[in-house]
Order: sequence, then structure tokens, then C-alpha cells
Amino acid sequence: VFAVIREIAKVDGSLGHLYGYHLVCAAFIELLGSPEQRDATYRRVAQGSWTGNALSENNSHILDWKVRATPRDDGGYVLNGTKHFCSGALGSDLLLVFGVAQDDDSPERSGIITAVIPTDRGGVRPNNDWKALGMRRTDSGTTDFKDVQVLPHEVLGAPNSVITDFFGYRRASLFGPLVQLIFSHVYIGIAAEALDSAREYTLEHARPWTPAGVSEATQDPYVVRTFGELAIKLQGADAAARDASHAVQRIWEKGDALAPADRASLMVQVSGVKVLATEAGLSIGSRIFEVIGARGTHPRLGLDRFWRNIRTHSLHDPVAYKIADVGQYF
Repeated sequence: VFAVIREIAKVDGSLGHLYGYHLVCAAFIELLGSPEQRDATYRRVAQGSWTGNALSENNSHILDWKVRATPRDDGGYVLNGTKHFCSGALGSDLLLVFGVAQDDDSPERSGIITAVIPTDRGGVRPNNDWKALGMRRTDSGTTDFKDVQVLPHEVLGAPNSVITDFFGYRRASLFGPLVQLIFSHVYIGIAAEALDSAREYTLEHARPWTPAGVSEATQDPYVVRTFGELAIKLQGADAAARDASHAVQRIWEKGDALAPADRASLMVQVSGVKVLATEAGLSIGSRIFEVIGARGTHPRLGLDRFWRNIRTHSLHDPVAYKIADVGQYF
């Protein structure tokens, strides 16, 4: 699966991003849903349904969620409010959504609820308002909810299970490293295509710098060195990501028998991968212009898209904290 994400991201970073988020939604359902919910959702996905998310909000704090989930008598909820950064929502068939519920009569129904609902349900409106430096085709804009009915069987787990389960030590706690590894493979795919595109342009169009005393840009020692440095950065990130992918599978197969040490070592390993993939991607996306030359900056070539896409998405969560995680664990 991770290899597929990487290959799609080579073609288009936004598509790799969307497919990655499609799998993120599937991971939510796998880890929080009942067997019946998993079967029903996977059947729809296998038949071609696409999943999008409506989880984040653009408020003063990252967890300051204001979309309300008013409890219904039958165990369902009614959603009202606006979500932001809803990657894949526009054009999706199913929508993963968070809401904040408050039920004074039944406190056990209060907290953060997670649900999967049809995107075409009445009152759901994904908006075409995403404007960013990169990842422009992900349609990660806002989604409005106006008196949206959430049926009881569409609610995943108990209120606050997204916190208690994901930050516990059962298999659901693997959600964090899974998501970070998905993001890392997106960056690696984008970086690989950036390097391939720069190589192709250099072979066909780049001109050697006069003091180099060579007839072809590919013979310029500085061009050769730069390509070597960038290829090594990519090679290192790719190898680390592949190793972490195998580690995820090994620990995943332990199920709820996994130990706290398993989860800790995996999260630290994936944090390192995230840093390597981000740094390699940003370096490659920027430094390819050193070898292709000024003519390679023409907008019709679109070679700036690689850096823009990685720069935009890598701000999803600061790698400085990933470095700190690795250092503290060490």
C-alpha cells in the first residue's frame, strides 16, 4: 500500500495526498469501527466509493473544535458548523467527521464523536474554496454542516474513543505512526519525480557553464555532484521508509497484544522517517534549479510544483517535534 501511495505521488502529489487520506479514513474505520461497520464500509470502497475527511477546524487551538453534535433520542446526532482542511471531501462518497457532543442528561454520550456519513446527505456542503501554495488539487477547503443527521450505526466507537484509543496502547494507538508514514511516502514520491524531471531536463535542455570547459551540462562536475548529493538524500529517506513500513506490518500483526515499547519504538522510527522525507523532499525540490538553470524556472514547465507541494503539506505538523521525539527517546 505504501508503495502504491509513493507511485501515485510521483505522477501527481495532490493525487498521492488524496489517496493517502482515503487510506487514513479507512484506518479510522478499521481501528474504531465495529466488524459490521468495517464490512459495510469496505464493501462500498471496494465498489468504488471514495472517502474524504472533515476533521480539522481553523480555530485558535488545533483541538478547539466548534462543530456541534447534538444528541438524538435514538443514539444518533445532529451536526452543525464548519470544518476546514477537508482533503478529499469535494467529490467524495463517504465523509469521516468529528463533532463535539454535550449531553447533560447522559454524560456518557458527551465528548468528541467520530462518524462516517454519506457526503450527499442533506445539509452537507463541501466547498470549492481551497487556495494554497501547493497541493492545489486536493480540494482541502471547508465543509459546512447544517442540521446534518448522523444515524446511530454511523457513529464509530464511543465518544472520545478517538483520544482514549489512539493514545492508548492497543492496536488503535498505531494510527499516529500509520498516518505519518503515509505522509512520508507522499513526500518521497514527489521528490523522486522532481529528481527524475530535473535529470530529463538536464539531459535535453540544460547548458554547461562556460568556466566548466565541457560541452554538455551532464559533464559539469558541479552538476554531477549536485545530482549525486540529491540522489543520496532520496535513497536514504526511501530506505528508511521501506524499513519502517515492514516494522508497521510486524507490529500491526500483534493486534491488541502489542506492548507500550512496541508502539514507542515504532513511533520514534517513523518520526525519523518523516524528518528524512521532509528534508530530502524540500532540498530536492529547491536544489534541482541549481542544475537545470534559469530557463527551468519558466512557469510552463511547472517544476516548482514539487517544492510547493511538499512545503505546503509538511507544515501539517512540525518536524521539529519529530526530532525532539527521537532525541528524547534516545
